[in-house]
Order: sequence, then structure tokens, then C-alpha cells
Amino acid sequence: MSMSPRDDDARDDGCIRIPVRGAQQTVEVYTEELPSDYNDVVDVLKAEIAPLDIWLRFAVEYYRQGSEEHFRGILNEIIEALTPDTERFYADDRRAFDVGRIRILNALAADSVKQASKCSDRSARDDGYTTALSHLTSADRIDNMSELTWVGKGVFYLCQGELDRAKYFFENARKQRHNFPATLGEAAVNFHHGNYKQALDLYRWEPNLIVGHVGACTPCAREAIRVNPECSASVRVGLGLCCYKLGQISRAQAAMTRALQLDPQNVQALVGSAILELSTASAGSQDAVRRMENAINTISMAYHVDSKNAMVLNHLANHYFWTWSPLKATLSIAQGSRSGTVSGDLKDELVAGDIIRIGSGFATAVGNEGFDGTTLHLREEFTEPSGDQLKLFTKDYRKVVELASTAYENTSASEVKAESCYLKARVHHATGNLSEAKLLYNEACHLWPQFPLAQYGMAQMLVNEGSIDPAMKALNAVLAEVPDNQEALVLLGVLCAKNKDRLLALSKFKRALELNPRLSDAWIAQAQVLQEDPADHKLALSSYLKGLGDGGAASTGTTFPEGPSDRSGSQTRQAAWTNIAVLHEHIGNAAEAMTAYRHALSEKGSEVKRTDDTVDSDALLRITDPANQLFWEWKELPATASVVEGSRTVQTSVPIRGALRKGTHVRVGEHYVTTAQGPEKDGKFEVADVAPGGVDGLALEGPLFKKVHKIRVTKENVSMVFNLALLHEKQGHHEAAQELHKAVLAEHPTYVNSYLRLGVMARDSGQIHEASKWFKQALEVDGENPDIVAYIGNLHMRNSEWGPAQKKFEKILEMPGLRGDSYANLSLGNIFFSNLEDRTKYEKHLLHAANFYHEVLKKDDANAFSARNMTQRVLPSSASRCVVFLPANGLGMVLAEKGTLDHAKDVFARVREVSAEVLGDVWINLAHVYLAQNKHNEAIRLYQNCLKKFHGGRDPSLHIYLAHAYFDARQYNDCMRVLLKALHVSPNNLQLWYNLALARETFAVAVLQKEQKGEARTLAEVENAIEDLKGATKLFSWLKDCKPDKTGGVRHLPYDASKAEKHAKFCFDNIERAAQHLNHEKMKADQQQEVHERHQRALEKMVQQRKQEEEEQRRRQETHAREREERAKLKQASLHKLQESWTTQTHTELSKPGGGKGGRGREQSSNQAPQYESGSEEDADVLSENDDDGAGQADRYGDGAGTSDAQAPLLPQPNLKDIGLSSSSDDSDDAFGGEEEREASAGQKRKWDSDEDEAGQADQTATKRQTIEDLE
Repeated sequence: MSMSPRDDDARDDGCIRIPVRGAQQTVEVYTEELPSDYNDVVDVLKAEIAPLDIWLRFAVEYYRQGSEEHFRGILNEIIEALTPDTERFYADDRRAFDVGRIRILNALAADSVKQASKCSDRSARDDGYTTALSHLTSADRIDNMSELTWVGKGVFYLCQGELDRAKYFFENARKQRHNFPATLGEAAVNFHHGNYKQALDLYRWEPNLIVGHVGACTPCAREAIRVNPECSASVRVGLGLCCYKLGQISRAQAAMTRALQLDPQNVQALVGSAILELSTASAGSQDAVRRMENAINTISMAYHVDSKNAMVLNHLANHYFWTWSPLKATLSIAQGSRSGTVSGDLKDELVAGDIIRIGSGFATAVGNEGFDGTTLHLREEFTEPSGDQLKLFTKDYRKVVELASTAYENTSASEVKAESCYLKARVHHATGNLSEAKLLYNEACHLWPQFPLAQYGMAQMLVNEGSIDPAMKALNAVLAEVPDNQEALVLLGVLCAKNKDRLLALSKFKRALELNPRLSDAWIAQAQVLQEDPADHKLALSSYLKGLGDGGAASTGTTFPEGPSDRSGSQTRQAAWTNIAVLHEHIGNAAEAMTAYRHALSEKGSEVKRTDDTVDSDALLRITDPANQLFWEWKELPATASVVEGSRTVQTSVPIRGALRKGTHVRVGEHYVTTAQGPEKDGKFEVADVAPGGVDGLALEGPLFKKVHKIRVTKENVSMVFNLALLHEKQGHHEAAQELHKAVLAEHPTYVNSYLRLGVMARDSGQIHEASKWFKQALEVDGENPDIVAYIGNLHMRNSEWGPAQKKFEKILEMPGLRGDSYANLSLGNIFFSNLEDRTKYEKHLLHAANFYHEVLKKDDANAFSARNMTQRVLPSSASRCVVFLPANGLGMVLAEKGTLDHAKDVFARVREVSAEVLGDVWINLAHVYLAQNKHNEAIRLYQNCLKKFHGGRDPSLHIYLAHAYFDARQYNDCMRVLLKALHVSPNNLQLWYNLALARETFAVAVLQKEQKGEARTLAEVENAIEDLKGATKLFSWLKDCKPDKTGGVRHLPYDASKAEKHAKFCFDNIERAAQHLNHEKMKADQQQEVHERHQRALEKMVQQRKQEEEEQRRRQETHAREREERAKLKQASLHKLQESWTTQTHTELSKPGGGKGGRGREQSSNQAPQYESGSEEDADVLSENDDDGAGQADRYGDGAGTSDAQAPLLPQPNLKDIGLSSSSDDSDDAFGGEEEREASAGQKRKWDSDEDEAGQADQTATKRQTIEDLE
């Protein structure tokens, strides 16, 4: 501190000058030498009654030097010192005094706002804001139009999130002039409102203000920086954030670079620069690692500058979440093991649940046993190849939680707090602590509802809990902020599908695939929705294949959280291939289904990894069927083998110790396959089968192979193996299916479904005891499983063991929660309905059956199926005993049993309407009713349609029904045809054989009795009837001696053996009686043959006579034709001669005088007799008979003068006899000739009447000639 003359114009040279009261001197205080105790400065300022701006300058200088308490102490001293008594010392310049007070109050308010925004305690934060508001109110009382106060209020409301009120004060402050703080405040408000373009206009800069910036700048007004080009680096940070939000990455980087040039320790600029560095690092690019390292280094620099900056802490926490940190130890572990030996000192670095990575790719978690000093226990089996000294890595999740928690405590910004909560939630999510993760996700969503990452994490937690609607709400919140987020679209589509909104789900998948056509998750999820509709099965297949296509499709690769050992990709592909296989099964493509199962089982994790000395497990050795070659292959051993014909000893060229054991399948050469009975010893081992010989192509010497397995049954693929077994079963490959189920049970003895399928296959093959064994084993695994009890109950029903069956289903009703079980009640109704033979209990059992069916219907009026789709039909004993699957169907059966067939038919028809596509038994019941009503055609059609639609034509019982319908309709040939077809399907079915024998007997008897009924029969029919009787006799004789197969669980024959014996005797006796029928038919046949021959001879005679008559008639016709042809030739010659005479006469007449036009030939007197050159009196008579005709012709063809007969010119007529014609009308030919002459006469007359020239006359002559030829 020093004294100097007062110089008001002196420039600030790093010191603050305090005017000395009443003197022209000042006290100089250098800013670098400020007293550590600010009271020393306060004492001087009070003593000299220093201007208020001097007080403020000292306070600000202390603040700049980090002494915020001194800043607040100085300003509070002056505020407390300003009383009415002291204010009089500043009365000379009241305006300066008021401005000084306003500035001090605003400074205190700004400091209070800053302290409150940093405070994590809500009560302390509220106190800070209250203090700030009090200072601002005091300043407002001094001058309510002060721009500085308006800016202070704007900042106050901006920090409290009241953006509209903040904007109001900032805008008012800017109306007076270019207020720099107000401009920055308004820019901040616009940024928070999302109006990045308006905010950028307020932050805009000149090109020369940013070093290194290249590019055009908008021509808009450069507000903030133009007003204050020397503004702080924070302004450039705000400008860079606007550019980043607008996608102007290069400008954002330039702004951050400029900010760091102005202030290298600006934390916001460091973090922003790091984020921009990461955003420009392309995945997989060469400089991606370099950019990432630069970004982490930049964030580390920011952490060193401000270790409590919440934004920096969150970024570091996020970095550590993704970073694998190497441990100072290695691990030796074998494939398939859950523990390994550690080399090195882990100490206490790993605890149970910690995420670790072994080598370069296998990630898992530390098991519950943890690390005991030498052995590290894992949560999952090690699936990579065995290795020694594999490096260990871990993720320091504890540091992530620590950094995020520190960030949470050091910020009041809700968005930053939300990020901290999200980071901690993600750690708990990754480590499996889902309850804690949900709480933190929920808090993050509450703090910042627009935070998409937290909303997505919350949706994942809700989905895990099964809360579909809240999860969908969270995902919609994600899409509201990020409409094209692919992960949210796919997950929302999945949830829509679970809510049965199929169309909305498909629309979400479609949008996700439009954004990224290679998104495998979307393709597979879409396929899962499409496969629900059988009409879309082919589309589902296509979608699955696109999702799995050649590795080209990409997963959503969700960034939310990374769990241990993320092998979900392989599991998803396995599940997809399994679904593809099932779809192919539904479509009917068994080969494609098998190929899909092969793909599914070939995915990572299913292959058997072994060394040469690995011995297969017993379970794998059971898979040997050729249909299961997917699971095994022949492995050539390093030896050749030979075996002598007929021997069981195989000799090897070299020892192969350890390669074989009892049960190992071996092959010598290409054809000799057998099973080893023990290990190889001294170059030989025993086999189960004798070596064949004498057959071409069977090599008894050659390479030695043993059967090894490529794929093992694991918990990951057990469902696929089970489905493959079902496919084998559907295709009829029961042996292949059985060995797969047994392999499943060997590896997973608690897999109940395999027990059940083995039991079903044994039951269907008639091995009832074997089926019972499998069902009982399943019951030992899960004694309270109602499905198993129901299977056993059905097995008893199949054997008509009604009492044990009833107890089983009553046991189901006694189980917790199954008191009203529909299937159990339905089965009990079936039991009572099927037990109506005892007439003393008939009404009681029928009533019980109806009551049970009503019980099911009361529970569900729309009952269409039992709860478990595994019922075994109880075959009826008569046409009126029907199969019951539905309660309504059962009531129909009761009605049918009571004889009300029409009502029963109505019930069956209605049930059929609602279950026609899936339930064939109601068709059978309806057919039974038609049969009972003697409507055979309707019954036959229903049986045939049911057999074709539901059973593939392979159900023996349905064949029996159909045969019975034909039998009842007396269509015996069709009946026997159906029974023979059924026997091809089930050749061991004794009931079919019995029915066939009965049909043959009945048909034969019906044929033999035809004559008595007045019906016609033939010798062939009688002969066939005798053959049928003989065949029936043999069948009945065989059937009476058959015994029930008790080993298969069959206790009773499906017929009465005594009745079979009676039928055999009846048929045998009728064979002898049938001989009389045969002789009678032969005699009738002989008589018919004699009559036939006699008729044949008569017929042949008639035919011969007819042929002779036809021949005679043909000769007459030929003679007549020749005569007619000769007459025609004569006529032609006569006509030719007549034509020549006409021509000569015409020339003669024309040569006479006056014979030309208008000649005198017409003036001849009518009474003068005409003169003829030729002809006779007979000709004249003929002509006179035709005068009328000639006159008519003249009138038609003449010159129109209308001359009479007397005046008409007469033509010379030929003698009819001269040309071979006669005037007699007896002969038709002669009459035809007379007509020709009349035509010729008329034509000649027309020629004479013509006034044409010679050329015209010649034409007419030609016309007449043609007319005559036509007449001929």
C-alpha cells in the first residue's frame, strides 16, 4: 500500500487507488499484494469513505484470485455499513451512489445463485436462491428499470428452470442497447428450448475471431461476439454446442478450439472437444483408436482441472464402464470347465459376480465360489479351446459407481444427475442386480423425463417384470425424443405383438428395417409375429432367412448394458433355425426342416470338442440310427483290421489302446459294421456280430473306423433335439426318435417331455407295459405334474380299466388350483359314458357323464379344447357310442344315447362349425348319428372326409367305422376293400381281421340267399361266395386260437373267441351247402348257354339272309344305274341331233324374202295348216297338248305384244320316237324326257320371237343348251 498524488486520468496499471478523504492523494493497493485479511482493506475503505465502485473492485479482485469468502465479506460489510447516517456522505453524487449499490447487490445475488446451483442439499439450495432473490428485490427498489437487475433476474430464473420468465427479463434488458450478458442469457434460453438456430444467431462470430477456422460465415448480425469480441471462452463453448446440435461438426470443433486457446483450462471446452473427437471417429477406421485415446486424454485433463465437475465425472464413468482393465495374473483352463488355475497374485481384486474376460473373447462372471487363492470359479462353462496362461481382464465397475456418485453429489442440474443415475443403473443391470437397476433407471427418468437412454433401460426392466404397458410407454418416450431409434422400434414391436396388436408390431418392424435393412433382430422378431398366422408361414420363413443371411444382417447391437458372456447371438440363431424347421414341418417340407435343424445344432456350443483320446459318453453312443447321422460320423483309427469269416474276433495291425470300449460302434472296411464288446488288447478285440462271408462287396479286411459324435446334447440345444425327435416321430422313424429322447434323458434326466413322448410311442405301438414304465418314470421326476397323471389315466382308459382311470383324474381335481380342471372333468365324463354296459347302473352313469360335461361348460361356455392337448380317444363299442373331446360333444353323445338323435345331430353340427379345422372326432360322432338314422351316404362321406382330413388315411378305428357303414349299407365289396386297406396300415389289429372275416361270411351268405329273395345271381358270384366262406373259415379258425398279447399290455381280445369258433363252424357247414347252389348255378349256366347258342345260330342265319338280300339289292341298283346311264347317253345324242336341225331350219327361214325383222312370216292365216319339214301327225298332237305352255312362254319371253295362241309362231317339233322318247306317262324317265322337250319347245319359240342380231341369238342358243344340260 502506498500514497500517490490523485490522478483521475491515470490508467489502471495493476493497482487499485483509494481516494484519500479531503486530500488530493490516493492510497494504492496492488492486486498482486492484496492483504490476506480482507478486514485491512475494509478498514481503509471505511476510513476514507471510498466510492462504492472501489469496494466492488476489491471484492471482484479477491473473487478472481479464488477468495470467494473475502468477496462476500467485503460486499456484505458495505451493505451493512450503508445506513441513513452514512448515506449522507455520498449525497454529492446520488446517481453514482445508486448505481454502485445496484451493482453490489447484483454481484451478491449472482454469487448466491452460483452457490445455490452447486449445492446438492435441497434446503441449502433453496436458502441460496432466497438470498439471491432478496438482493435482487433490494436492487429493484433502487431502480426498477436497471438493465443489470433485469439480467440478474434473468439468470436467477434461468438457473431455476423458469425459461419463459428468464427470457422476458433478457429481452427487456436488450431493448435498450446491445447488452452482452442479456444476449448470452437469451442465447442460453433458446438453447434450452431447442431453438439452436436462434441461439446460434446470438452467439455468431466473425471469421477472423477464431484461429484456424476455415469456411463461410452467415451474413446475419454477429450479436454476442460483435458486441464483445474479447468475451470469455464460455461464449465460444455455447456457440460450439449450438453448432453441434445443428450438425455443424467442423464449426463446433473450431469453436471449442478457439475456447481452449482463450482458456486452456476451460472444463466445458475440454469435454466438448473430447465428445467431438469421439463423434468423428468412424468405427473400424485406422484413426479410431487414436481419436478415442485423444478424447480420453482430454477428459482426463478436464478432471485434473476440476475433479468435482459432474460432467467430467460422468464421462469418465462411462469410459470405465466400457474399458477392460488387465489383471496381473493369467488363467489356465480346459474347455467345458467352470474353474481354472490362476498364475499370479489377484489378492482381493475379484469377488463373486465380477465381470471378467478370459483371453480375447470369452466374457463371463466370477462364480459364487469366487477366488480361493489358486482356483478361479466361473459362472459359466468355458466354451473356447483349452489354453494355458490366458490373460485376464476385468471391468472396474466399482470405479464407475464411485465416479457417477461423486458427479451426482456435485451438481444440481437434473439432467446431469439423471446421467449419473443412469450410469449406476447400467452397472447393476450388467451385474444382474435388476432391482437396484430399476430403482436407478426410475430416478433418472424422474429427473429427466426426456432422457432416452434411461427410458430404454427402464423399459428393459419393465419387460423383465412382465409389465408390458408401462414398458411400451417408456419406449414411446424414447421414440418421442429419437423417432428413428432402431432398438426402441424393435422392442416396441415385440411388445405390441405380446399385446396381440399384430399390425402395429409389423409396422414398427417395417420402420426399423427401412432405417436399416440389415437389422437381423428386426427380421427375426418380424418372423416371429408372421409365423403366428399359417397364411404367412412362407413370409415368416423369408424373414427368418434374411435375419440369418450369410452373416450380412446386423444385430441392433444395443448399447444398454453389456452382460456377462454375451453369447445371445448364437442362441438367437439357434432359436431362429429351430423355428424355421418347425415352419417347414407345418408346410410339409420335411427335408428342409431337417436341414434347418442341422443348421441350428451346428451353431456354436453344440459341437463336441474332443482330443484323440476322448471317450464318448454313454448318452452319445446311443445315437446311432442312420436318420440321426447329423450327430455322428465315422472316424478312421490309425490301424487296419481284419476278421475271419464266421469269427467274432477282429485283429488290428497296431495297438489302439484306449480307442475302444464296450459298446463302441466300429466298422471294418466299407460294409462290416458291428459293436465292440470290450477294449482292444494285444492287437485284437471281440465284437458282437459274426463276420459275414460269401457275399460280394463285403470287405473283411480294411481300414478300421469307430463311430464318434459331432454334436452333443446340452441344455442350450435340448429343445432342438427334442423337436428333431418329434420330426422323426411324425415321419414314422420311431427308432431314431426314441434314441434322441433317450440321449436327452441321459444328459437331462428331468426333461419330462421326453419321458412322455417315449411313453406315447410305446403306447401307440401296443407296448402298454413299456408306456406305463415311461409315464411312471416321468411321475417320479415330477409327481405333481397333472399332464403325467392324465397320460397314465388315459392309458388305463385305453385298457378299459375304468376304476384306476377314474382315480387318476380325480387326483388331478384334488391338486391345488385344479379343482375345476376342464380336462379332468371331461375325462371323467368320458369314463362314465364309456361304462354303460351295466344296465343296472346305466341311468346313473349316464347322469354322471352329463353332469361332468355340464361342469366343464359352466366354467367355459366357449370350451373348444381340453387344457392339455394329449387325449387318447376311447373307441366306442357301437355306432351310438361316440368319442368325446368337448363337453358339448359329450352332451350330444348323451342325447344320442337317450335316442334323441335329431337333437344330438344339432349339437354335433354346431360343435363341428366351431372346431371343423382342428377336431375330427365331432365328424365321427355326427357320422355315427347319420348311420343310426340309416343315412348311409351321409355317414360314409363324413367318415371318408375325416379320415382324409385329420388322419392321413391311416387310422384303423376310422377304417372300422367306414367299413361298418358300408356293411350296414350292404355294400360288402367296399366294406372288404376298406378293411384290407386298414390291414395294410395295422396288420396286427385282430379286430380288423375279425371284421374282415365277418364281412366275407356275410357277403357269401347274402349271395347264396339271392335266389330265395327272387334276386338274380351268377355262377361267378356263387364261386366267389364259396371262396369267401373258405377264407372266412380260415380266419375264424385262426382268430379263435389267438391269445391276448399280455406283454404289450393287452388283457382282452377285441372279440369273443367262442363266437369266432361258432362262425368258423358255420362257414365250414355252409361250404358243403353251397355246393348245391354251385351245381344249381352250373345247371342254370348250362341251360343259359344252350339257349344262348341257339339264339346265336338263329342270329347268324338272320344275318346271312340279310347279307344276301343286301347283295341282291346292290346288284339291282347297279343294273338300274347302268341302264339309266345308257338312256342318258342316248338322250344326249338325240338332243345334239335336234340342236343341229334347229340351227339348219333357222338359217333357212332367215334366208327367205321378208324373213328379217318384221317379216311376213307372221301374216300367215290362222286357218291355214302349218307346214313341217319333218315330224308326223303324232308330233302335232303332242305339240297341241302343250299350246298353253308355249303361249305362256311366249308371253313371258316375247316382245310384249301379248299375242294369242292362234297368233303365236309355231316352232318345228322333233319326233319323240326319233329321239327315243315316248309320250306315255307310265315311266318316270319318259315323263322326265317329255318335260325336257317342252322346255326345248319353249326355248325355240323364244328364239324365233327375238329381234336381236345373230350374236344375240347365238348367246340365247348357248343359254338353251346349258338349260338342257342342267335338266339332264
